[in-house]
Amino acid sequence: MIIRALLFLFHVPVFKSKVFMYICIMLRRIALYILLLLPLGLFAQSGQERPWVRWWWNGDKVDTLELKRELLLLYEAGIGGVEINPIEFPAKRCDSLGVASLTWLSDEWLEALAATLREAKRLGMGCDLLVGSGWPFGSETIPMEERAQVMLTYATEIEWSNNTNNEPFVITRQQIFDAVDPKVTVPNADRQFELVDLFLVPDSVYSIYQRNEVYHLGDTIKIYPLNQITTGWHPSPNNRYILYALVRCTSFASVINGAPGASGPILDHMNQAAVQHFLDYMRQRLEEHLGSMSRWLRAYFVDSMELEGSNWTGDFAEEFRRRNGYDIMPWLPFIMFKTGRLGEVVSYEYGAKQSPDFKRRVQTVRFHFERTKAELLYERFTTVFADWCKAQGVLSRGQAYGRGFFPLLSSTAYDIPEGESWTTNYLRHRIGEEMPDGDYRRGRAYTMINKYVSSAAHHSGRRLVSAEEMTNTYRMFETTLELLKLGSDMSAISGTTHSVWHGFNYSPPQAGFPGWVQYGSYLNEQNTWWPYFHLLNEYRSRMSAILQNADMQTPLAILAPTEKMWGEIGVQTEPFPNYPKGNGYDITPLLWEAIHKNGSGADIVRFDWLLDTTASGELRYKAVFLPRIDTLEGEDIRWLLSYADCGGRVFCIGTQLVDDNRFILLPEPDSNRYLEWYADVQRRHNLPHAVAIENPDRYLLQNHYRNDQGDDIFLFVNACLRCAVSSTFIFPKEICQGRTAWVYNPATDEKQLLTLENGSAWLYLPPAESLFIIFETPDAQAAAQASLWEPAYREGQHYFPIHTRWHVSLHHAIEGWTRDTVMQQLCDLCQTQFKDFAGTVTYTTHLSLDSLGSDPIFDLGKVYDICELIVNGESCGVKWYGERIYDNVAPHLHPGDNTIVIKVTTTLNNYVHTLTDDGVVQHFVLKRNVPTTPAGLLGPVSYF
Repeated sequence: MIIRALLFLFHVPVFKSKVFMYICIMLRRIALYILLLLPLGLFAQSGQERPWVRWWWNGDKVDTLELKRELLLLYEAGIGGVEINPIEFPAKRCDSLGVASLTWLSDEWLEALAATLREAKRLGMGCDLLVGSGWPFGSETIPMEERAQVMLTYATEIEWSNNTNNEPFVITRQQIFDAVDPKVTVPNADRQFELVDLFLVPDSVYSIYQRNEVYHLGDTIKIYPLNQITTGWHPSPNNRYILYALVRCTSFASVINGAPGASGPILDHMNQAAVQHFLDYMRQRLEEHLGSMSRWLRAYFVDSMELEGSNWTGDFAEEFRRRNGYDIMPWLPFIMFKTGRLGEVVSYEYGAKQSPDFKRRVQTVRFHFERTKAELLYERFTTVFADWCKAQGVLSRGQAYGRGFFPLLSSTAYDIPEGESWTTNYLRHRIGEEMPDGDYRRGRAYTMINKYVSSAAHHSGRRLVSAEEMTNTYRMFETTLELLKLGSDMSAISGTTHSVWHGFNYSPPQAGFPGWVQYGSYLNEQNTWWPYFHLLNEYRSRMSAILQNADMQTPLAILAPTEKMWGEIGVQTEPFPNYPKGNGYDITPLLWEAIHKNGSGADIVRFDWLLDTTASGELRYKAVFLPRIDTLEGEDIRWLLSYADCGGRVFCIGTQLVDDNRFILLPEPDSNRYLEWYADVQRRHNLPHAVAIENPDRYLLQNHYRNDQGDDIFLFVNACLRCAVSSTFIFPKEICQGRTAWVYNPATDEKQLLTLENGSAWLYLPPAESLFIIFETPDAQAAAQASLWEPAYREGQHYFPIHTRWHVSLHHAIEGWTRDTVMQQLCDLCQTQFKDFAGTVTYTTHLSLDSLGSDPIFDLGKVYDICELIVNGESCGVKWYGERIYDNVAPHLHPGDNTIVIKVTTTLNNYVHTLTDDGVVQHFVLKRNVPTTPAGLLGPVSYF
């Protein structure tokens, strides 16, 4: 309580007078010094189980005192550690206040880092440190030979059928370079272009040997019609040709959001010497000032490897020949597509038309090209980084994906593999409002990459799987704790066990409201729900304490159609691949989801993982699914056949891969019926599942775990914000027999007995609810003291609306004013003069009761957003997600007159719409047409 009282001084309202603001800032600093003298070690908890935050050091415009203040804010909110993330200052939307940037790895920057690490250690908080700044990493001082490269193809049609004057086709090198200039996020001013190859082919091509070489030594290139070309020309029947140019661009892109000292050109991640030079320089500078980093850091971190389409390195052609046995150079123009930003394909129909046989050969070469690139990235970057961390006694944490990586293999190299889950992105998918089978992205917080990352962790025996949660680029001020909880629950279902919130902005009090904002869900002490943020962190800590000490049970495996995809359309940018419609590459996420919703579990695996065994020597995966895989390399076929020889069951979806009666062909599911399709497959083929769910629901998510004590643990999540889900669950005898079943709610920390009848129980999950069912060795004493679990409310109960007048008092969180009014009937604040309000609304009324009845329950109806019910001066608790139902009011009520007070905290969203001149609001709200949202207590308030 002392800490919370002193931290109250840390809140600085935006005064019109700067004098008052600076006085308040001084008071905050005095309070900080007092707090630094307190022995806070008694309050420290396990930082690994508590959520961490990505801490953006905006522009590295950091001050030691402010860094300590912000660490303390996070500590008090229940945060276990920080990922120190230097990043470019958002100058287009924020006022820097004239604060200078500290250059990355400079003496001044290292002093600020040292002070931060010491303070975090004193508070019992952990620290991870980003390698470089922004993404992907690089710096202004990287020599040209160590900068990222990209090979690009140019194609244009030439038609000479009507050329009676024998005039040549003319094009300059610069025209070609301009046409292929990569549409990267941050172009590098020093990029260098090189014309590697130039040739003509007929507009319909069936062989690489139809090339007609074009002389291209000069700046201007002239290509004459057929009758002026020497012998050896490969003619086109219709006199139409495609001119191909192969162009290499070096230093083509700069770091995205790089801070001073770590911006500039991107590093060549396929150049091992370049990677080693960069990492060793960073280590040298850190150790000069801090000594061994194992004293200070949990892990070094690398963000998702969005390499902007980088696909080449100096010895790529030699490496390709060594690994694949043939020359890649004649094939390069044919295997590449027209690309844009991040290497995304702009057009798959580019260049000459290819005969069916030639197209199949091109697809094989394209797969070999992508595989070679992924191998080089794994060998020359991923493992080099992991070994560099290990040599320092520091863990490696990373997002082993982006574009062109092996997401499974690369994730096994990291000590803490990481995925990412989003509150919203450019898709603006409605989390908690929809979950269709037709599009795996809609309604889901987890991205497609999470299951790859967690599956790799399961293979490696790693229980700590982090996730960047909940990435937010569109709904900054309307994001609620409820939405963060639901998204984090979905992230847990996808296999993550450790939350790293996205994120906390370094923003000094002088920056005012909303301050310096890079991205994120506005994790800031000026947010209206900041005083309740600790509730979310405590919830996630309790959940992680279970998940980090258990293993997910996944008896089924899925082989993703990676070879097919890489051959047909090339690598995709993860975690948001741009799959062409109708190709079936999006089956994998829908398939694993349907398996879990039907009571089982699955991993995405590599072929060489199929023979993994359990401690008893049995195959770990009892069956494997191959979604629309119609071609494989010979080695992969051998792994699959060996798996079948060992008793593994193979299910081919949509296409029969091998003429083998052990391979079972399944029809493809209808696009909107994956849940029902898999329920039928599971029943017909008697596939393993740990729990039978009588009424599977698209919103009802499930995972099964087993801990070191042998306890079976089930996590159930209702992923719907608006409706409850319920079903009868039937647990098998081997799980139930001789054990006690418990229901554990990580939000309330309540553990209650669950009554089973022949292994079955009916469970009711209100909106956004999550529960653990835990089967433990019986403890007679604990069971005797425990209460029985039962839902607080079931549909159909009779209730009595409270039709009274409400006194309403509004206190504005940012502007500081208080207003009083009276509501004859509860309504949305958007329908009143307070439509732009943000803060706390206190509703007071009186309820006269003749008698109490038995176990009265209060239902507050619709509430936006956080609420607290106070009955006769006694708090009944805070509700920050799900149903606003209170079943603990009986001790506080009495016959006669009762004073009912309901405090509601709204979001900032409606208020920021009025700040039309603010750069942050313009960028994240107004330009993105973010709508206003309901606010306050809408009711109806009822009791029953």
